[in-house]
Amino acid sequence: MRLFVGLEIDPGARVRLAALAKRLEDRGLRGRYEHPSKYHVTLAFLGNAAPARLVEFAAAMHEVGSASRAFSLHVDRIGAFPNERNPRIVWAGCRAQPAEYRKLATALHAAYEALGLTLRNEHVAHVTLCRPEERAHLPMLGRSPSIEIAAEALALFESLPADGTTRYEVRERAPLAATTGG
Repeated sequence: MRLFVGLEIDPGARVRLAALAKRLEDRGLRGRYEHPSKYHVTLAFLGNAAPARLVEFAAAMHEVGSASRAFSLHVDRIGAFPNERNPRIVWAGCRAQPAEYRKLATALHAAYEALGLTLRNEHVAHVTLCRPEERAHLPMLGRSPSIEIAAEALALFESLPADGTTRYEVRERAPLAATTGG
């Protein structure tokens, strides 16, 4: 099983992210665009694992989720990995990573490292939109995006092959603790 823990995208944000991807395509960014059904925010990539480990991975996710507060991500920029001059992955993300996001990612990594995994520390909240063709240039869009993503639960995703690409299936959800009013 190829597994990762992340945040699901609500339908309204998914529609706005798809419209943003369409703007990139309309401005000339050629490449392989992610289907909106695959939009998510990865917090911890667990990699290939035996199905027997699913229970312990889900338990660790539940433990971290119950100790973490719900929050929102404010998607307000387009970026690229490894950089904008040589984009291999184009994404929509946050200029400022919320403290709650960083704490949640750090806690998940610690929980999974305690189970013997070695994880990369990439705490950049983002949603992958496109994998550009070679020599692609990131187009200017004018105004910055403004999309809110509610982080109310963690999801343990399995990546499955599907028609020359992948699809993601949620194997388990763990709610985050509710925020207190204020």
